[in-house]
Amino acid sequence: ELQELRATLERFEEDLDQRAAEIERDEAARNEKEAAALKDLAKVFETGEADALVEKLKAYGEKDAAKILTMMDVERAAELLRAMDAETSVRFSKAYTAERLRAE
Repeated sequence: ELQELRATLERFEEDLDQRAAEIERDEAARNEKEAAALKDLAKVFETGEADALVEKLKAYGEKDAAKILTMMDVERAAELLRAMDAETSVRFSKAYTAERLRAE
């Protein structure tokens, strides 16, 4: 009976290891897709008048906008942040800085 329990536990451990590996693969694939989508989205904001694009960028919210800004040139990200009103610029700049630090 002890042998059977041990064998059952080993099977459970193997199943858990397999599931953990699947979750890691799925998460990596999701992260790659998200990064690709963000890069495509960042292209929309890379050109054009910053003043005209700011409202669209703000519509994404601080966290998502920070991810988008991180995908583009630092100078362009700064230009877009400067085009925002002071209060919004501070909030979005903090989110952008946090995202850049997290990405490093």
